[in-house]
Amino acid sequence: LAKQNIDVNVQDKHGTSALHLAATRRQEKIVKLLLAASAEVNIQDKDNKTPLEIVERAFGNNQRNVVNLLLLHGANPNVRDIQGSTPILYAASAGSVADTIILLKFGSDVNAKNFRGLTALHMAAAETLSVPPAQVQQPRPQSCRG
Repeated sequence: LAKQNIDVNVQDKHGTSALHLAATRRQEKIVKLLLAASAEVNIQDKDNKTPLEIVERAFGNNQRNVVNLLLLHGANPNVRDIQGSTPILYAASAGSVADTIILLKFGSDVNAKNFRGLTALHMAAAETLSVPPAQVQQPRPQSCRG
């Protein structure tokens, strides 16, 4: 791509770049190629969403490899979109413990609040509450039964 003078950071009318699209479509190999060709890892669309935020919002738990790849290439784990949300809020709302841990390792602010005043803890609690009770309740150990 770089040899052919292709601008990998071109954005459409919505501000979407090739990296946004590759990340959204879970194309890890394409994400790697674009990053190797100097794609801007923190490029924002019209809603101020970066590829990292879009991946977390759309897929949460299913994108650990793409999330890690973006972070290793300098994706800002604390970038905010137009709602004030950060990637960790999206990971928590998707119930993605693995992505939340990765984001924390890369310096994500666990106490970040969106414009509604919600934190990752609020989002995780809301996600847990949306799960049917049968899936949330764990059997108690024998010693706790009374």
